[in-house]
Amino acid sequence: MKLRKPQTPKIDLQLSENLRRKTVTSFSIKNKITGKALDNCRSHLLDQSYMSGIQRDQARIRATAEIFTPNHIVEKMLRDIGDEKICDPQNRIIDPACGDGQFLAYILWHRISKGVSLNDALSTLHGIDIMTDNVDLCRHRLSCGSKHKEIQNILKKNIIKKDALKHFYTYLDEHSLLTRIY
Repeated sequence: MKLRKPQTPKIDLQLSENLRRKTVTSFSIKNKITGKALDNCRSHLLDQSYMSGIQRDQARIRATAEIFTPNHIVEKMLRDIGDEKICDPQNRIIDPACGDGQFLAYILWHRISKGVSLNDALSTLHGIDIMTDNVDLCRHRLSCGSKHKEIQNILKKNIIKKDALKHFYTYLDEHSLLTRIY
């Protein structure tokens, strides 16, 4: 049986509008985020419905094997790895099937809540997905609502549309969390 490649649906406009309302209006991308800006950033990263924002019919799920990880499983897996490895911005973290950024959002939250700047926290987070709409949603989610050009450039470089089974990871080095865990 030959599966047809599903058409990439549009991001749900209602979700996009809700995310726009959660935009963090001002904070320094190179300093620790505090107060209301930190609360807004948390909301932008973590207050999303499970598998929200994109219509996923059965044909798409069969063709792409998209299965999104529920929040409680993400939290448990990150607890098992430990904050020391997750929060260190020197450790590169790569999610080869990032979807809407579920794991990366929780890791980013751990980092910025421990005082790492948004710029530093994002610089070593990498996500790959085969679906354009997932990449767009992940980039938007990880931006914490920032429209700052430097943040957008980091996200454009680090969250990419590729087939992770065929993409060559040129950014692995001795500081990579991936090489230390696996």
